[in-house]
Amino acid sequence: MPKLRFFGVAVAAAYLFSLPGSVQAATPPDSIVPARTLSISGNVVVATSAKRQWVFITLAPRHPGLPLAGAFRAQYAKPLPSAFRLMGPARVDWTQGPGSPAPLSVLVVPKDGQPILFEVRDVYAGPTPPGVIVERPVGIAHYEWKPDDPTAPRTSAAFIKASTPVAECSGACASGGQGSSQCSSAPEPQADCSVTCQTGYYACCNGTGCVCCTTALVLAGPSTQRAGARRCKPGARGASSLLLLRN
Repeated sequence: MPKLRFFGVAVAAAYLFSLPGSVQAATPPDSIVPARTLSISGNVVVATSAKRQWVFITLAPRHPGLPLAGAFRAQYAKPLPSAFRLMGPARVDWTQGPGSPAPLSVLVVPKDGQPILFEVRDVYAGPTPPGVIVERPVGIAHYEWKPDDPTAPRTSAAFIKASTPVAECSGACASGGQGSSQCSSAPEPQADCSVTCQTGYYACCNGTGCVCCTTALVLAGPSTQRAGARRCKPGARGASSLLLLRN
C-alpha cells in the first residue's frame, strides 16, 4: 500500500486529551464520558474497504509470528466520498467508558502529520482537542487476540479480509441486541471483540464479530434464530462526515 501522510501540523501527543481549551459539543443524553485511555505505538495502517463503509486501523505485531498488536474497525452509515490510506509509525489511543471494554473513540497520531480522531457520534462525550481531524462513524469495534491463537490475523490485509462484515447481522446476537449501545464477546477460538454504536443502531456481538445494526423484522428459521428474535443488518441511515484525506 502506498504511503500517504496526514497533512497539516502535528499536535503534541502528550497533551492531546488534556488541553484546557478543548472544543466539545453539547453532551447528548445517552453519551458516555471516557473513564480510561489506552495507548500503543508501532507501525500503523489505516485503510478503507472497497465499498468505503468501513475504515480499518491496525498495528503491526510486536514480534514476528504474533497477532496484530491492535485492530479497530469504524463503521459508516453511507459510503465515504474518498478513502483513508496511511502507513507508517504512529501512536493509537482509544478510550473506554466505565465498566466496558468497548471503544468510544480511536485517535491516530502519526509520527509526522496531523492526528485524526474517530469518535462514535452521539455517544462519545470526551474532549475533542483543536488541531485534529474529526471523523464521526456510527460505530467503532475493537478486536484483539491471545498470542497463541493460530487463527489470528498477522497483517492488516488479513484483518481486513477476516473482519469485513458480510453476514454479522444475519443471526441472533450472543450479546448486545436491541436497546444496547455496546456489547462484547469472545468468539472461538480465542479472539475477543467489543463495539460501541451510535443512537439509532444497536450493538450485536456473536461468533462472527461485533457490529452496529438497524432493526428489520424477518421470518426466523429454527436452525438460525430463536422464536421471535429479530435479525439485523448494518445500518444505512444518516449522512457520513466529510472526509479530509484524499487518494
